[in-house]
Amino acid sequence: MPDRSLNQRGSVHEGIPELVYDLVDIIARRIIALRRANPSGTVKLMKGDVKAAYKNIHVHEEVSAFFAGSIPEDDVVVIDLALPFGWTGSAAHYGAFGKAISHLVRRESPNSLNPSDPDTEPFFCFNWVDDHVLVEHDIGDRLQACDSAILLAMTAVLGPRAINEKKFTDWSTRLIALGLEWDSVAMTVSMPQAKIQKALGRVQGILNSRTTTRTQLSKLLGSLRHVCSCIRPAKPFFQRLVGLWKRAPRAQPVRVSQEARLDLVWFDHILRHGRLTGVSLEYFCDLPAPDVHLFMDASDTGLCVLNPAQQEYFRIQFDATEKDMIKRQEFSINVREQFSALLAVLCWGGRWKTEQVVHVRFWIDNSTAVTWCNKLASTNPLSQEMNRIFGAVEAEWSIRVSAGHLAVSSNFLADMGSRAWSNPLLTQWLRLTNTWTQVQVPINVRKAYDGNWSPFSSVPSPTHLDDSTTLPGGSGQSSASELEDHRGCLHTTKSRSLSSCHVKWFHRIYAGFEPEITPGHATAFAGMRRLSPAPSSRTPVSPAMLEWISNHIDYKNPQQRLFLGAALLGFFYLLRSSEYLAVKGGRHKYALEVRDVQVCDIAGRPAVTIESGHMQSSRYEEAKQISKGKAHLDP
Repeated sequence: MPDRSLNQRGSVHEGIPELVYDLVDIIARRIIALRRANPSGTVKLMKGDVKAAYKNIHVHEEVSAFFAGSIPEDDVVVIDLALPFGWTGSAAHYGAFGKAISHLVRRESPNSLNPSDPDTEPFFCFNWVDDHVLVEHDIGDRLQACDSAILLAMTAVLGPRAINEKKFTDWSTRLIALGLEWDSVAMTVSMPQAKIQKALGRVQGILNSRTTTRTQLSKLLGSLRHVCSCIRPAKPFFQRLVGLWKRAPRAQPVRVSQEARLDLVWFDHILRHGRLTGVSLEYFCDLPAPDVHLFMDASDTGLCVLNPAQQEYFRIQFDATEKDMIKRQEFSINVREQFSALLAVLCWGGRWKTEQVVHVRFWIDNSTAVTWCNKLASTNPLSQEMNRIFGAVEAEWSIRVSAGHLAVSSNFLADMGSRAWSNPLLTQWLRLTNTWTQVQVPINVRKAYDGNWSPFSSVPSPTHLDDSTTLPGGSGQSSASELEDHRGCLHTTKSRSLSSCHVKWFHRIYAGFEPEITPGHATAFAGMRRLSPAPSSRTPVSPAMLEWISNHIDYKNPQQRLFLGAALLGFFYLLRSSEYLAVKGGRHKYALEVRDVQVCDIAGRPAVTIESGHMQSSRYEEAKQISKGKAHLDP
């Protein structure tokens, strides 16, 4: 036991049990596992809480002396014989008993409580200090048996007075637990709107003041921990605020540092614009397969990012300032690799913005940069600034980024693009990329790493041509095929839909209208492709055109007279070209033929001479203008 005589005023932390908080990811994994095991089954959740949790844990006489007080006016002495609320060691001491309750629940099953029940699968129980969350399939009597298990466990550990059935919720597919709203049907987790507003108010309160207190910081961290559960990149910024809380004295205010203000501004933006509702449970577990694959590389002279599925790329040549930073080792290769990934998100992120979370995979040949991109945590100031932008984009555009390591030999095209700024390498690059489209990097994000660019703008600026961006180059068909075959980056229905969303987004913001999708586009989104090129539009026959033809043809030439007659026929009878002209050297079966047209006299009989001609009889097959197979008389 530690020597308490050395510290008569403060707690001896060496004597406090270690408290390890389990991540809420465990609940998400449980829901997904049950759904995969029985897709047609119903997964329900229930929350149980201990009544006056800390008062159920009595303290030793040697410790109770420290929890004493007096009221001199009333000549009263107070000694707390239980764990007091607010003591730094109460949560840790109770945590041992809370874990004991969960342990007892997990070793039980419907069969252990009722031997006649064949269900031997153990129950699931998640505990956070005094909160217990149960997640089970609604099969047979399993839910009722789980209820009995949690009540028996609480009674065995804390006694019958610890049970308060009002603290127990009903089994449901939607449950608010641990400050989050869980939905086992939609397979999502959300931060309740009331908690979002409370957290936003606490952030604003500290931002509007030059100093804060340890108590205010403690309340703020309690609200922001829910943001960390829904938004992955929030954890590094949360940890820095925790550091400020630890350094804050108990009895006097502490100045809010500039770094803490930047983190609070970031949280303010996330709370206002981030997607904190309907977060898919999949992203609490192993990441699903990527929706977008990007290949990138950075060198001492520039960087290059390839999007093979769209046959697009962008390149940036570093300017004199950046090259000088490289020489002074202020712009490391890891920062440059991360910068290329950030520019890719800023350039293409708008088109990926959909209702569902889009998983974007960066393929990089630098293992350290891969770790930086995956953790979104670094001590480098430039990297921290980019992590703020990554986090804002992930939260606002529903994008999840990850990075994978790629051998240099497999990343040859991106490696060449980052270095090909002069011949002969430039000539080879242009030859390999001659069928690709170069995307211009917006000038306002060109140096997003330096902190002067506002990382929390909800709408990126339109694309501008930057001096550091070269004219469009291209990529060879063979190289494109190799990259597509290497990672399977083909045009998919989802990628086409994402492109359409980007076009709609741009027109809605900068043109003020919502473009409609044509039937042809809808067919393409459905996964169907044309086997022939799209037909080109043709100029309709007009009176001016008829007049020009009549003034310039040779009436002695039968072929030219026929040309004028065909134009007149199409104009006056509103015929489609395929109904009276040959198309690509062939004719349709419904097209007019010589035998379909006959000149008649006034009695309707075939005219023998031109003078006796009074009307024309035309017979149409499947024409839209005239009934099928019927003759039409024209005076």
